[in-house]
Amino acid sequence: GGGGGGGGGGESTTSDEDTHEDRVRGGRSAAAERQAILDTQLESLPTSAPALKARLQSVRRRRPVAVGPGGEELLAPFNLHITPSYPHAWCPRLFSVDELVAMDAALSAEALPDRDRSDAEADACAVERYVWSGLASRGDAALLYASDVDGTAFRVDNTSLWNLHNLSGAEGSLLRDCPYSMGGVNDPMLYVGTLASMFCWHTEDSYLFSVSYLHAGAPKTWYGVPAGQAPAFERTFREEAFAAKVALDPHLLYKKSCMVSPAFLAAHGVVPCRALQRPGQFVITLPQAYHAGFSHGFTVAEAVNVATVDWVPYALAAADRCEAEGRQPVVDLEQLLLMALAAEGPGGRLHQVGTPQGEPWLVARRALATLLSTELNRRATLCGDKERSKPGKDGEMPLVPMAAGDREAALGRGQPCCECGHVCHLSCVQCQRCADEAIAGGDEDAKAPAAAPAHELCGVSRPVACLRHAASVKLCARHSTRHRVIAYRHGTQTLMDLFRELVCYVKEHRHVRGAGEEGLALLPRPPADPVLSRLGDAAAASAAAAAQPAKKARR
Repeated sequence: GGGGGGGGGGESTTSDEDTHEDRVRGGRSAAAERQAILDTQLESLPTSAPALKARLQSVRRRRPVAVGPGGEELLAPFNLHITPSYPHAWCPRLFSVDELVAMDAALSAEALPDRDRSDAEADACAVERYVWSGLASRGDAALLYASDVDGTAFRVDNTSLWNLHNLSGAEGSLLRDCPYSMGGVNDPMLYVGTLASMFCWHTEDSYLFSVSYLHAGAPKTWYGVPAGQAPAFERTFREEAFAAKVALDPHLLYKKSCMVSPAFLAAHGVVPCRALQRPGQFVITLPQAYHAGFSHGFTVAEAVNVATVDWVPYALAAADRCEAEGRQPVVDLEQLLLMALAAEGPGGRLHQVGTPQGEPWLVARRALATLLSTELNRRATLCGDKERSKPGKDGEMPLVPMAAGDREAALGRGQPCCECGHVCHLSCVQCQRCADEAIAGGDEDAKAPAAAPAHELCGVSRPVACLRHAASVKLCARHSTRHRVIAYRHGTQTLMDLFRELVCYVKEHRHVRGAGEEGLALLPRPPADPVLSRLGDAAAASAAAAAQPAKKARR
């Protein structure tokens, strides 16, 4: 798992004889625990009833290209044309499990007529050769993959934490207090595959951990690239594998539609690891680990994300990356950390000091203090030294409480910035004239000015901006910027008090490993992000432009 794609989990059989590993935990032996994990139900996937929407993965014919110092020929990297709901999004066909099994058998007989499943290792190698050397080598190919199916195949009464449905609520999970469901993030999803159906190269949303369990069927091959090699992988992707396509679509990497063979990556200095996952096994991917893979036949798998405190430094890096590229992060990190702080009594789980789990929690406290510091500094830049309900003489922006409807929208999740996608949980900039017109029942255009697509995900009609993009024209083009206000979820004094408490607590526990200035260095840190360095100057210029009127007035 160190490379982000390693296999794990026990075998699919249990022994009657307990070993030293079969320690009793809460009255249940490890052997019984393993059996509980394997005791799954597939009733949620009726075999004969059509219940599954499938996506069509189309692959154009591929031709060899010369790569590497030896000039060896390898099939070119390829991207999939994906039809999300086959055959049409407006009229998808539903497939049954029996139909997918039959399709898989037909494809296997055509693609691998001499396939011998009796030798598992030889069969795995044959399928791998077919995917990288045979698939679409003579003509176009098409595959069906029923992915992102809501639900779980674990038994409802299975209380094991290895039941992926229970994992997000485990002790130490930052997602346990999340009040809303995010499919595939804190609620698992099912993935029903056929021969060669693929999950293309990607990292998890917000660089989260992921856990995938293979319930039944054929094996799966996984490839993983560790976070330390993520910049090199991205450089190879953009400059070597898909240079022409990336020039047309800079966000191609995030569309999860591109495959690059491990041989192609190795020829360009990026060596992935490989794992063969069999039924009854788990695969865990680590934060910012790029991974990809494919099914060796009909498979039923289930996956969910995991957010532990070890992930927090990566969460900060992922949020910065999304903000720099104008993408909305999946996770409202400010909300998760504030909920963890408030849970289970004063201070919550961030107060767990004196245990191995306490060290990263202290780092999480420092991360929250950093977020609060950024928020307070930006408020001071835009609002001056005090809260005000009207614009100041020097152009300071008013600071007002967030409306109840906005606070409660999306169960407390912050609204995304119309400019950069940043999740504005602590506060946001909005046009007060637009808000007043909507409340007073003004015309439809006043109620719902044009919003960025990311903003529509929260179901809020009026766009908002983060404090860094307070001057954005995307927020409102109809009214003067003097009508803009900062709407806050938590008052400035409240945040100041919380910031001081966090700082004092960290200083008080300097003796605890991980609490000092070097605390973040104790956890795996994301590598330097070349995208942020390229876009950093533009972001700084935007922030300076937002603060320029107030600074000029003060001078």
